[in-house]
Amino acid sequence: DEHTHIFKISLTGDWNGWNIEDRIRVEFYHLSNQRNDSASYTTGPGPDVIERVNQGVQYSQGANTLRVEKQLQDWWLVSAGCLLSVYDGTSSFNLSTLDASGAATGGPFWRTEGLTLHRESRIVSLGSLFLPLNGLSISASAQGEWTRENGFGNVNLDFGDPTVPGYAPVPGTESANQDRTVSSENLNLRFTRLPQTVLFAEARMQQESVGQSADQNTGGQSPYDFQQQTDAMNYLYDVRAGFTSSPWSWMEWGGHYRYRDSNTGYNQLVDTVPGYPAFITHRDITTDEIEGHLVLRPVYWLNARLTYQWFESDYSTTTEPVPFGISPGGTIQDGRTQGDSIGLNLTFTPGQRFYCSGSFTYGYSRTTTAGDQNSAVVPYGGNTYTLGASAGFAVSAKTRLSATYAFSEAGYGQNNNVGLPPGINFTHQDLLVGLTRQFSNRLSGAVRYGFSQYSQPSNGNVNNFTANGIFASINYKWP
Repeated sequence: DEHTHIFKISLTGDWNGWNIEDRIRVEFYHLSNQRNDSASYTTGPGPDVIERVNQGVQYSQGANTLRVEKQLQDWWLVSAGCLLSVYDGTSSFNLSTLDASGAATGGPFWRTEGLTLHRESRIVSLGSLFLPLNGLSISASAQGEWTRENGFGNVNLDFGDPTVPGYAPVPGTESANQDRTVSSENLNLRFTRLPQTVLFAEARMQQESVGQSADQNTGGQSPYDFQQQTDAMNYLYDVRAGFTSSPWSWMEWGGHYRYRDSNTGYNQLVDTVPGYPAFITHRDITTDEIEGHLVLRPVYWLNARLTYQWFESDYSTTTEPVPFGISPGGTIQDGRTQGDSIGLNLTFTPGQRFYCSGSFTYGYSRTTTAGDQNSAVVPYGGNTYTLGASAGFAVSAKTRLSATYAFSEAGYGQNNNVGLPPGINFTHQDLLVGLTRQFSNRLSGAVRYGFSQYSQPSNGNVNNFTANGIFASINYKWP
């Protein structure tokens, strides 16, 4: 049983050269559902265990956005905006373990008397576009965000068989809170004075501070009681520079280089469960990327696009010492991922009523880790192939035929019989054929046939499936 009510108000206007826009959105939501998860451990006629789950969710959420914009000079445009969002929600959960007859049996009996969540977000942004020179454009923007979440609820984490003497309920409380502050800055430059060439450079910086805490308290009755409080600070730097050139009308080429660095520090203030992940104090991820493309239009009805991408990511972590010889602590180069991919996309439009397109992509990646010297951990590498095709034909002004096909194959199976399980090998294909008819200006309909097939030999084919479906829809535009 699900209900959603949404109310929207939009106001726009101009005042003294300023364009002003204000939008308000309020949503009310209610969900109530029940499901039975059954499991069989014997060869009997019915399930051995049934876990009956009842869930309920209801919330209200309101958001107000305000945007102002003005052209101060011919070469200077400014804009600003803000967002205020408030969320209040309550959820309930009831899990009972039953036998095939519906009577209570041994297992979890988890209940909540109402988990509440309150979240407030405030976002302010400022942007500006400059045209200081002919052919040069500069855009700069900054945004600040503050979000606070508070969650609390009473729970019962009972486990056992209520029909057996000695069964005792395990009441407790749960809480989770988070304060998140994000500031980001963006700078974009475009230069178009070179013949048939565009040069560009982009930079993005972000600083994110997160303070979160969580605890579960049952007075020691549950072995899963814990208390945790962590502060984290992340600095992100992302820069990209490149060009696009079209020396002739039938050819375009270009490329870019990108560098990204994400640096995070952790301060574990409280953690009653020692070890992972509290002993991690710092993490750094750097990525280098090179990408190029070539577009050819030898005739008006054919467009060909060839792309190539190479990337390399390095991961490093700093930890505190872990006793009993588990880890001496310090900084370690966790691993490196390298990969490249090449793709080809062709689009044919021989006539106004018919079009078709096809694409092919090949990718290779390989990940090595600090544990590669252990025979249980080997480099993880493999290939992926994807093939796609689509076509459409306008039978008449009101009738249209369409077809799409997608095929993908991954070969990441690992030749490793010790330690970690092998990787994954799979093939997946989808076919969709449809007919669409426009009966009138307001009424339209469609009939589609779909086929999907998946094969995964790396896990003994237990996830294999073949599916067929027929879908029909009627659309009517109300005045």
